[in-house]
Amino acid sequence: MAGAQVAGPLGAPFQPNFTPASPLLTRMYGLHAAVLPIVLVVLLSLHLWLVRHLGVRAAGDASTPFRSCSSPSSQRLPSPHPRRSSPQVLRA
Repeated sequence: MAGAQVAGPLGAPFQPNFTPASPLLTRMYGLHAAVLPIVLVVLLSLHLWLVRHLGVRAAGDASTPFRSCSSPSSQRLPSPHPRRSSPQVLRA
């Protein structure tokens, strides 16, 4: 592994003689299995924070800011779709 030798101390885990009991493929699998979930959680957290911080807006002229369900009903925007009434059940 010429690249591992060029990297110096940072490339030591990538050299075949780093740990004779553990092959390089096993070390790489363990590294990616540990690092990938952490990276995904960090990216997802950043994404959700940006959505909360910047808001969600519709594209075009009629953009309205996102409102959570916890906002009071007096501040809610009217729905463009009228509510359908539920069928009434006749009882004898």
